[in-house]
Amino acid sequence: MGLWPKTNIEFRGAAFPIGGDATIDGLITIPNILREFNNHLIGVSHGMGTRDQLPETQLSVAESGATTDKMPEQMSLSNVVALQRLRKRPGIRGGVGMRVMVEQ
Repeated sequence: MGLWPKTNIEFRGAAFPIGGDATIDGLITIPNILREFNNHLIGVSHGMGTRDQLPETQLSVAESGATTDKMPEQMSLSNVVALQRLRKRPGIRGGVGMRVMVEQ
């Protein structure tokens, strides 16, 4: 599901929970709010695309079209994918830090 009906373009860089495109002056997202206090934030999403189309440096692992009937399996898979991506990043201590999980 995309921003416009009958399209499947995902604007992950503009998504409220993880989007990092623009600044807080142009786009209000949780990462842009947090950057007002700490500009060393990692893992925010930029651009358009699905989880598998965007670079692994972006930590948005939401599954397109996911439904709540299989939420436990989806959360388990999302955690595995997120931890794999975190462990590949230099300077990350085994995934220690704050993570935000949001259901839309």
